[in-house]
Amino acid sequence: MTPLQKWLQAQGVGSKREVRALIRDAKVTVNGLTETRYAAEVGPDARVSVDGHPVYLKATRTILLMNKPPKHLTLIE
Repeated sequence: MTPLQKWLQAQGVGSKREVRALIRDAKVTVNGLTETRYAAEVGPDARVSVDGHPVYLKATRTILLMNKPPKHLTLIE
């Protein structure tokens, strides 16, 4: 569960001030209900929309770390 303000910022809706203004002006709905609290908890299955347009959860980035075997050359010029 993530606070609504932080969740909207992470999805690229706007900056902290912009997101706070959207929530304060009652332009954000969570699961069909207008939300005016910045710290309202948003789960991964919540349906969030701003001005009637749905906001989708962005895919998370996966980083893989691999070890290079000793004495293995990776670049030869």
